Amino acid sequence: GSEMCIRDSGSLHDHSATVTSLSFFAPPHLSFPLNLISADAEGSLCIYEAAPFVLLKTLKPHRKAINDVSLHPSGKLALTVGKDECLAMINLVRGKRSFYCRVAKEASLVSYDFSGEKFYMTMEEKVMVHEAEDAKLLCEFENSKRVLCIEPGEVSFRAFGFSVPG
Repeated sequence: GSEMCIRDSGSLHDHSATVTSLSFFAPPHLSFPLNLISADAEGSLCIYEAAPFVLLKTLKPHRKAINDVSLHPSGKLALTVGKDECLAMINLVRGKRSFYCRVAKEASLVSYDFSGEKFYMTMEEKVMVHEAEDAKLLCEFENSKRVLCIEPGEVSFRAFGFSVPG
C-alpha cells in the first residue's frame, strides 16, 4: 500500500496571534505543496515557500481576525473573509491586497470552485455563489442550520451544517 510521510518542515512563529486558517498550494502536476498561506486572529496573512520552509511576505489585509482563506487554483490569488465583515483578494505574486469590500455581515467561510471562475461565501445559514472576476452575486442558498463546511465539486458544491443538542 501507499504510505504517507509527515515531517516537520518549519513552525508558524511569524504570527503574533492565534492562527485561524491554513491553506496549501500544490500545482496539479506536483505531488507536494509549493506554498503555505496562514492567517491569524489579528488580521495578518503570511505567505511561505513550503520547501525549504521560508517566510516570503507578511501583510495585514483585515482590521480584525481572518476567518478563512481560499487559494485560487492558479496559486496567484487568495480570498479571505474576516470578523471585520469584509472580503479581501490578495495578489500572491505581488504580496499585496488588490481588492477589499464590506459584505452584508461576517462571513465564516470562503472557497474557490475548481475552475477558479466562481467562489462561495457563507454567512451563518446562507451560502452565496459569486463570479470570481467581479464578485457579482450569482445565487444564494439558505440552509436550515449554520453552514460549518463547504466543499467545491466539479459542477456544484456541498455545504454541511450540524446541530448540537444543548
